[in-house]
Amino acid sequence: MNTYQRYSKEWRVRVSRGWFKGGNIPHNKGVPISIETKIKLSHSLKGKPAWNKGIKMTEEQKNKLSKLFKGIHRSTKTEFKKGQFLGNKNPARQLSIREKISVVKTGVPHFNQGGAYHPNWKGGVTKESEKVRKNLEYKMWRRAVFARDNWTCQKCRVRGDKINSHHIHNFADFADLRMSIENGITLCKICHKEFHKTYGLKKNTKNELQRFLENRISLKNI
Repeated sequence: MNTYQRYSKEWRVRVSRGWFKGGNIPHNKGVPISIETKIKLSHSLKGKPAWNKGIKMTEEQKNKLSKLFKGIHRSTKTEFKKGQFLGNKNPARQLSIREKISVVKTGVPHFNQGGAYHPNWKGGVTKESEKVRKNLEYKMWRRAVFARDNWTCQKCRVRGDKINSHHIHNFADFADLRMSIENGITLCKICHKEFHKTYGLKKNTKNELQRFLENRISLKNI
């Protein structure tokens, strides 16, 4: 049985024999941690609570830390100077600097931030349909449909309102027609909602759209 009371002076003297001695150089100093090691560490610590979780500091400890760090500056180069106010004079806000940063970063992948390396990665649970709607080809298809229809709703003929690109043969059931411009038509948000409310979200056809467009009374004036 341990005769030393934990955290007592005697206990600290006993366990400190195996502690790192001041002045010694760590064996891994200057050696960067690889991505694989970071992932392993993340998995090993995942779900484990911190050793001090739920333990509140006493007022004595708070006062001691406050006095210990009072007046200490981590870096005189980066610390905020009294009376200093950069505002829009901050170099990073200048258009020329922002353009340089944009040119340097354009096309450069963000390592440790994409796919399985992103902190919000959940094992690839994104739906296939969502991936398609977010890719560049789909965005170009959408813009091409709007441009062909002159950014005008083909139901109520309102131009420049909140518009959607509607698939004549619906998105889910006709995968081979998703990027066909002939399979797209411009509808405003209200008309688009009204169409799917009437004909549903699946197995939509061209005949349904023709019947829907026969009555061109603006739904916004009803």
